Amino acid sequence: MLILLQNNKINLKNNQLWGRYRPISGYFDLIVNNGDGDGRYVDGSTVSVSGTGSGTFNNWTGDTATIESLTSEVTNVTLTGDVEITANYLSLDNWNNNMNEYDGDYQ
Repeated sequence: MLILLQNNKINLKNNQLWGRYRPISGYFDLIVNNGDGDGRYVDGSTVSVSGTGSGTFNNWTGDTATIESLTSEVTNVTLTGDVEITANYLSLDNWNNNMNEYDGDYQ
């Protein structure tokens, strides 16, 4: 949290900040694992994120409450707090394992 001081004074009492201060509007960190869009943004910003992994895009996981689409490789995130998300991809091994478990007839 950023603190704007008034009268250039900081008072500490029991390791806590006391005195006359007010928080400045927040900045939040966006961490995108396996993708692009990392950075520090102003509270309420809508940021475009994109996955950069290999294979077939599967979904986004992590702090996903404000992601527009969990199943789109390119989507938007609205920041109302710090967010860390991960782009998940299916590899060829995932596809082969899924096909081996298929119980129906192949056509």
